Amino acid sequence: MSKIKGLTIFFVLAICFILTGPSPSALASEQNTVKALYLYNFLLFVDWPEDAVDEKTFLRVAVTGDNNLFELLKPLCARPIKGRKLVVEKLEAIEDLRTPYHVLFIGRSKRSITPRLLDKVRDQPVLTISDMTGFTDMGGMIYLKHLLCQKHTARHPKRFEINLAAVERAGLQIRSRLLRLSDIVNIQQHEHLKQSQ
Repeated sequence: MSKIKGLTIFFVLAICFILTGPSPSALASEQNTVKALYLYNFLLFVDWPEDAVDEKTFLRVAVTGDNNLFELLKPLCARPIKGRKLVVEKLEAIEDLRTPYHVLFIGRSKRSITPRLLDKVRDQPVLTISDMTGFTDMGGMIYLKHLLCQKHTARHPKRFEINLAAVERAGLQIRSRLLRLSDIVNIQQHEHLKQSQ
């Protein structure tokens, strides 16, 4: 299956979750499921530099501040992604951020230490993702938003916000198909980076 077809199928699945009209008691569970689907798919549509991480066998994802997301991702461990096996680990404290990771998801409960977490991986080839408001303003790369929006029209709100300048500083590349589904922030910084190259 091509990656573009995979992305299309993925978003169809996500929309199915969103449009089923869950009861209020099921909203949190559904939001976590959609969040996990999005995060998993980012692994397919983000490219890391060849020498980004010494470990060539595994694709490592760290989750902190979101136990529900961690539990949803755990069953995906060892699944092959881009020739590597997926590893999902839970971080309890900043000090645990020693292993080289490809992805760091920071949950909303870690807002108070988010700037310190981002400083630990700043300009390193680590994709940073969160569902907390203001994440890209802090220097994070991808903010997940409108996860349970039930509008499905040409004007439906985009569900990702991407700080493209932070992504490029880290040496990562996001496929254009995914960028078209996102709101891009820090455009001026991004343009300045392109002009200075």
